Amino acid sequence: MRSIFHRHPRTVLLLIAALISTYLFFPFTIGTFQAPNYTAYVLRDDGLPSRIAHAEEEYANVVRSRREMIRKYGPETRDIELFPPDKSPWPPYTVWSFFPAAFDCPHEVLRLGTLADGGKWVCGLSRLLSASPSPPSSNTDNSHSDDADDDKPISMSAASLRPCVIYSIGLGYDSSFEADLLGRAPHCRVWGYDNEPRVKGWGWSGEVGRGVKARASFKPWSLVGKEGDGGEDEGKYTLERLMEINGHTHIDILKIDLESREFDTMRTLLRPYIASGKPLPFGQLLLEIHVWDRGFPELLAWWEMLEAVGLRPFWTQPNLVYQNYNKKKTAELAEYSFLNVQGENIFISDPLSSSRLSKDVR
Repeated sequence: MRSIFHRHPRTVLLLIAALISTYLFFPFTIGTFQAPNYTAYVLRDDGLPSRIAHAEEEYANVVRSRREMIRKYGPETRDIELFPPDKSPWPPYTVWSFFPAAFDCPHEVLRLGTLADGGKWVCGLSRLLSASPSPPSSNTDNSHSDDADDDKPISMSAASLRPCVIYSIGLGYDSSFEADLLGRAPHCRVWGYDNEPRVKGWGWSGEVGRGVKARASFKPWSLVGKEGDGGEDEGKYTLERLMEINGHTHIDILKIDLESREFDTMRTLLRPYIASGKPLPFGQLLLEIHVWDRGFPELLAWWEMLEAVGLRPFWTQPNLVYQNYNKKKTAELAEYSFLNVQGENIFISDPLSSSRLSKDVR
């Protein structure tokens, strides 16, 4: 019996051609349908609110599990040891077990900077990259970055651009995170602060080089929780004061490494927002936590303050580099990345109106 091809060769060939044409061109030519615009999809994500809500529900379960762990291994918070000793009954936890990074980032999670100590994990970099077109290239390659040049506005094509504002407080010797972010997002600027003697004399490390240095401002200043903790004459500023000086109303990503001063500084910084109910003025917080000489009750109360203002941990990793060089110590340092789920920011909601956003373009 002859095959269909041999009996009707032209019909079979026409059918194959029609199927191939349909496969190749159907999404782009039928009716008014057009290929999806990735930028539009990112900025008008109809599923984002439901993903945030679901992540909040799951995080609430983690908070309940924490309370159960405290009752089991306490039952009082003062009974919880950060790192239980090597003896019976060998409870199966460390302090970090109570504070997992259990919030589900609703976007991609990327490592920016070195894979070694100094790199950071960020949620939804695509939201920053897609929130506005890139600025003209005429001002992106500038090899010098003294204070005068750092304060110059970036040449941007006016009101359609959404600014990208990054604060980095406590730089240390590594600036690979800032360099990587600036390289990926040409419309972003970074404001860096560090008044440690080892840093303030030279500012950014060599990673922040030609092409991005003009968008990296540095001052030898430090962050304090409230006015009066030192003074501006000593180079100590609150976050609100730094934002006022720079003319900012919102920070997309705030990176902080204060070598254990994060407890007092963040505690003082957060209290007014808890009292007023106002959202924090930043979208993400990248924070290294140092639990040196602290007890569980203090750490728990401090952590619950972070949660009370809407900060949700979506990534963590212990600083094993520190422990490797301090072998008699425990894993007392850990990096955390938090998403702010209160108010409006680019990571949890569609972009705000251009009239609001254009105020921060500088």
